[in-house]
Amino acid sequence: MQYLVAPFCSVCQEIIVETVHQKSNPILALYPKNQKPLVADSVSRFAATLIKPSPNTLSVKWLLNGEQIAEQVDSIYIQPVQFDVGENIVKLVVEDTTNLVRNPTHSDHVYEQEWIVSSTDKKELSAPITTWGDSLETCFNGYQAISIKNPVAGFTYRWYDQEKGGQALAETTNFQTPRLLENKTYYVEAIYRGNRSPRTAIHVHLLDEIAMPVLKTIEKTEENRWYVTVEQETEDYYFRWVDADGELLPGTKASSMTPGDRSHELLLDEAVQLERVFVQKVHRNSTCYSDVLEIPLQR
Repeated sequence: MQYLVAPFCSVCQEIIVETVHQKSNPILALYPKNQKPLVADSVSRFAATLIKPSPNTLSVKWLLNGEQIAEQVDSIYIQPVQFDVGENIVKLVVEDTTNLVRNPTHSDHVYEQEWIVSSTDKKELSAPITTWGDSLETCFNGYQAISIKNPVAGFTYRWYDQEKGGQALAETTNFQTPRLLENKTYYVEAIYRGNRSPRTAIHVHLLDEIAMPVLKTIEKTEENRWYVTVEQETEDYYFRWVDADGELLPGTKASSMTPGDRSHELLLDEAVQLERVFVQKVHRNSTCYSDVLEIPLQR
């Protein structure tokens, strides 16, 4: 069947799946490896390396003391505040939900793993930590993505533009700011079982605004081609020439980031029939860009 490019029959598929389950376990490795009771303050990450079929039909669930806190992820983070005083059970449940098997005994193909975690006292809910720290730089008139570092399973994260109170801007582990025209501070808090953590402040500092290109030359050559240039004060910038749809114009070097590439010049072939072109200044290091300058072509 392999060489005739014919699929296995339904019975064959079922037997193959059942045989794989009999001879193997989809849970290949676990972290922590230690199956002895763990101490709440010494462990935060739980993970499993899974052998996944293609297409993947494994259902993955994580439970803490019988309550589901995450699903369809291979690893989770848990904070000490989530553990009750005494012994806690973190459980991983993996089940193959394939529809290739109709035998009712297939439902027995559920694999579980438990960790016992001991906690001596109740902890406080700590403030979230962001991936890139509490001070970020971004382009003027651009966006900034801010994400939670190691988001905790079962936690909700809310974002604000005020240190206290205010309306939540979003509820997510990855927050994208609106376009920024000034320096801005955002705040994020973690929520667990109705309890709120202190808010973490993230300061977003804007880089200098990049001025729009300045038209220098626009003329037709003897070969009936348009020659257009903009002023290039320094080699810190290159220029991106596009049409009305934002597509790079043929023959331009606008994608080059090498100083001396003469991207401030545009020589447009006579076969290219355009009523206008557009150019944008881009900083070579930061990749921040200016507003677009529209240049009409008079024919």
